[in-house]
Parts: sequence; structure tokens; C-alpha cells
Amino acid sequence: MAFQVSEYRDLIRLLYEHPEWREELRQLLLTREVLDLPQVVREIAQTQRELAEAQKRTEQRVEELTQAQRELAEAQKRTEQRVEELAQAQKRTEQRVEELAQAQKRTEQRVEELAQAQRKSETRLDRLEQQVGELRGDMLEIRYRQRAF
Repeated sequence: MAFQVSEYRDLIRLLYEHPEWREELRQLLLTREVLDLPQVVREIAQTQRELAEAQKRTEQRVEELTQAQRELAEAQKRTEQRVEELAQAQKRTEQRVEELAQAQKRTEQRVEELAQAQRKSETRLDRLEQQVGELRGDMLEIRYRQRAF
């Protein structure tokens, strides 16, 4: 049985008047995949919104990480500079220690020379005291001889 144009127009009017028939007709004419499309589109839209929010959070986190990386690079540069300064200070300290060690050796050598001079002086002083003692003895003898009477 074929529809005529006037009957087709009547069908359209009836479908507008009875929305429940439209749904039933949709169920008959459309496949399950086509009927599920509105829900699928809503789910895709929701997923897209969630992905956009996740993308925004990711971009914000990447910016934070980039800033942190810049700060770390600056801190590392300062640390390397400080390490260089400390290495130079270490060199100066080692040089000063070497100078002090050499000065210590010179001082020890000079102390040894002074100790030797002291020993020589003591030896001379001992000899001098001995000679003075002998001279006193001689003087005493001379005195006794002269005053023997």
C-alpha cells in the first residue's frame, strides 16, 4: 500500500500531534547506533570538557615546573659560583699554609742556630768562669805571698 502526498502530510501532522508516535517511529526507522548518538555526543562533550580542564591543569603544572626549573638553574649557577669561590679560597689557604710551613722551618732553623750559639756561649762562659776562678786563686796566692810577713 503506497502513501499519497496528502496522506504523507497527514502522517506528519499526526506525528506532531502525537509525540509518542514519533518516538515509536524513530525506534522502527533508526538503528540502535543512530538512536544512541545523542548520548554518545553528550558523553564525548563531557569527556572533551574534562580533557580541556585536565589540559589546563597540565599546562599550569608545566608552567610551574618550568619556573621551578629556572629557579633551580639559577640556584645551581650560584652554587657553582660559590664552589669556585671556595676552591679559590682553598688555594689561598693552602698557599698560606705552605708559606707558614716554610716560615716554621726557617724559625726552627733559627732556633737551632740560637741554641747552638747558646751552647757555645755557655761553653765560653764556663771557660771564662774557670779562668776567673783560676785568676782569683792566683790573686789570692799573690796576696798571701805579699802579706806573708
